[in-house]
Amino acid sequence: MIFKRENSSFYSYKFMFRGRMYCESTRQANAKAAREIEAAKRTELARAEEGIYDRKPSPSLEDFCTNEFEPRISATVGGDIKAKTWDDFYLVGIKSLKGYKALASCPLDEVDTELIGKFKAHRRGGERPKAVSTVNSSLRVLRRILNKAVEWHDPKKGHFFLEKAPSFDLMSGENRRENVIPAGDEQKYLEKARPVSGLLADIVTILIDSAMRPEECYRLRWDFLTWDGGLHGVMQVTHGKTTNARRELPMSGRVKDILRNRWEQAGRPQIGWVFPAPTASEHVEPSTIKKCHAKACTDAEIKKFILYDLRHTSLTRLACACKEPWTVARIAGHGSITIGQRYVHSHRMEHSTWWAEWWAYVSDSRKPVSVEAKQGKRRQKTARSSQSVSPKSGAALGTKLGTVEKPVLEGLVQ
Repeated sequence: MIFKRENSSFYSYKFMFRGRMYCESTRQANAKAAREIEAAKRTELARAEEGIYDRKPSPSLEDFCTNEFEPRISATVGGDIKAKTWDDFYLVGIKSLKGYKALASCPLDEVDTELIGKFKAHRRGGERPKAVSTVNSSLRVLRRILNKAVEWHDPKKGHFFLEKAPSFDLMSGENRRENVIPAGDEQKYLEKARPVSGLLADIVTILIDSAMRPEECYRLRWDFLTWDGGLHGVMQVTHGKTTNARRELPMSGRVKDILRNRWEQAGRPQIGWVFPAPTASEHVEPSTIKKCHAKACTDAEIKKFILYDLRHTSLTRLACACKEPWTVARIAGHGSITIGQRYVHSHRMEHSTWWAEWWAYVSDSRKPVSVEAKQGKRRQKTARSSQSVSPKSGAALGTKLGTVEKPVLEGLVQ
């Protein structure tokens, strides 16, 4: 039925459908036009009941990013998505997609492989062609946007975005990090880095011996270091890009010496940053040691490298000492052993004294205990229990030991 509200010149409709009341203004002062709008609403509901919807036009890629993707994804920053990932990956990719007007103004349901191919050519051509890795980064963002458009497509709620995302391939020829620092260059670098900056030398040593990501090393805290665990100690990584990045890593002998000396110089703190610095985060950032690192490379007369190459170097050395891919993935903080294929460079494998020492220690701890060893431990336990009565004098101790069988005494001597 239609009616006029008090003090209103427009008609409203009101009816019940499937147990739900629908009441809304028609914005029409003519009764006939108002009844037509009411009939159209009833027809729409009936068609929806049968899975038939009046399709609305899909938004353009730019409008979908601005009105849907950016607000909803940015709301997860700090939880599912790191702030650095949002700033350096998503926003940069969205900006490049919006910069190509042919793609930005295209409705989502009209985006196809041909248009995506033109976008690739646009990014690779022009006065300032982009690297393949940069283009692939934008394509990954585009794939994420299209997949979300499919996920959020809900005709029942009037959300018409995209029914099926087009499939497309990334560009081939992407450069990957394959730089592994030779042991000789490592020694030359550390010799020149120590006079330039002791902080830089300490960080580089930790990165080489732990396979940490640089940002994980910058965020080390005193309250997550254990001096007595493992072979030389344990470092706990509590911050990382994924949940698998939160892990425990063994200390090498020289890493323990470095951390122990810094701990003593800092007054043996129980909490706080291992590498504090006058920055917004209150700990070391890449800009803190950037110039010192460049000078150390120049003074050592070696090929310049980035600090992330030290992670590739350490994992390659670990794979040379350890033949278990899952152990390498656990140390690296990877969720799958296939990711390690990018970090382990078989053509640059070389012996690592520290990782070989650690793997020997781990392997010995895994060896099964023999029956003879178990019997010896049982005899030692029996001997200790027989000594549990505290003797009052040395003579009493001698008398007590005299009652112990000879094999037990041999076990005690061992």
